[in-house]
Amino acid sequence: MRKMSDIVRNQNPVVLPPTATVRAACQSMRERHIGAVLVTEGDRQLVGIFTGRDAVHRVLAEGKNAAKTTLAEVMTRRPTRCRRTRQRSKRCG
Repeated sequence: MRKMSDIVRNQNPVVLPPTATVRAACQSMRERHIGAVLVTEGDRQLVGIFTGRDAVHRVLAEGKNAAKTTLAEVMTRRPTRCRRTRQRSKRCG
C-alpha cells in the first residue's frame, strides 16, 4: 500500500482562505480534477478541508447558496491525520 506522502509528493494542493465561497472552491476542484481543497489562514495554518462530500451534504442538501456561502461555514474543521505505527495499525490524532 502506498503511503500518503508518496501520493502527495510533488503535488501543489489547492489552498483557499475561509472567506472563499463554496462556488469558488467547487470551480477550483473541477478545474484541477480534485475532490478537496485545503482551507488555510494566516501563515498557511490549516484550519479545515472542504470536500465534494461537504458540498453535497452541507450546501446542496441544506439548500444553501454556493455563491454566498463561505468555506468557513461548511468546511470540515481541524481535520485529523492518520499515520501508521510500527505495528502497522492506524493511529489518528
